[in-house]
Amino acid sequence: MALSQVVSPKPQNQVASLSFSWNIPVALSLFKRGNYLWIIFDHTQSIDIEELSKTAAPLSDEIVQIPNFQALILRLKINDNVKFMVRKEGL
Repeated sequence: MALSQVVSPKPQNQVASLSFSWNIPVALSLFKRGNYLWIIFDHTQSIDIEELSKTAAPLSDEIVQIPNFQALILRLKINDNVKFMVRKEGL
């Protein structure tokens, strides 16, 4: 998993990308409820939640991995100005 941030000259136009690498096909659910963005995959994977939290700090106040042995579940408390979209590459 990698998180990259590209900063444009205008601070309100920052772009960040969360990338999750899988070696098998997986299903994804992504939704916003209140101030939280939920990312749910139908398979589990080990991630470095502390590193992800540090890298995503400008966009998210909090990132929590919800324990589940059959799925990868992430809950991000996103800042008010954050917009999101999904893009699939490969599996």
